[in-house]
Amino acid sequence: MMNAVRRSRTDAEALAGLARRLTARDYAVLEFFAQHRIATTSIVAAVFFTRRRLAAIRLNELCDLGLLTRSRVTGSRAYRYTLDWGGAAICALRAGTTPPTRAAAAWTAQQVFHSAHRPHREAVNAFFAQLHLAARATGRARVSEWLPEAAASAEIIHARPDAAGELTWDDGRKLRLWYEHDRGTEPLAILAEKITHYRTGRLAGALGDRILLFGLNGPRRLNGLRRVCPPTGDLTVAAAITEPLPADPDVRSVDTGVLTDHRWQLLGSEQATSLESLAR
Repeated sequence: MMNAVRRSRTDAEALAGLARRLTARDYAVLEFFAQHRIATTSIVAAVFFTRRRLAAIRLNELCDLGLLTRSRVTGSRAYRYTLDWGGAAICALRAGTTPPTRAAAAWTAQQVFHSAHRPHREAVNAFFAQLHLAARATGRARVSEWLPEAAASAEIIHARPDAAGELTWDDGRKLRLWYEHDRGTEPLAILAEKITHYRTGRLAGALGDRILLFGLNGPRRLNGLRRVCPPTGDLTVAAAITEPLPADPDVRSVDTGVLTDHRWQLLGSEQATSLESLAR
């Protein structure tokens, strides 16, 4: 009993010491990992920093403090980051929930790194990182909401978005969206079913102004989805071929095309449009 009390007191003192060393941006980074689980340096740089080098330095410092942990996965030299015990404990305390044990936090981190779902989750996070980067580069927009899969599914039944979000422009226009990242592994008929589920599954009382975006892996997939797309009714559905996130995101020279270019094909129409044009 005395050992447990002593260990608890030591952990509390350690967390208090860590908390005094964190900036507002550090807390935002930790909350990001609490929600979205995993990211590369490039993703974190695009969302929170102006240069990759600055992000890499701070991520290494947060790892040294025991707030984050990192790992390289097979086939990639890039580090992946997720919460270590210190970061998970601080996020839990800020949320008013019970912090994990050190063993539980270590196990969760390994699950994140080695999950079969990891590449998909990273791709979704990379898309939203592109939105962050492009919005800041335009100087007139921002990502005002970014919900992970579980929270994104709260407004709909029979569909499970990979994420949901909202873009807000300085003139007051907004674009609320669900996002589906397609890796080309599912039959096109499944994608067509998803569109129907999104159109018919919006919950009564939920905000019904979200559009549905598909990120696709090539022109063949895009043409196939256009061919099989069912009636979309009052649901706006657009698809585009996803571009990789720059390895060294620099807000001063980034391509803002994900927002401003007419690269998004409106399904059920011959029209291409931009996300900025869809904002209301």
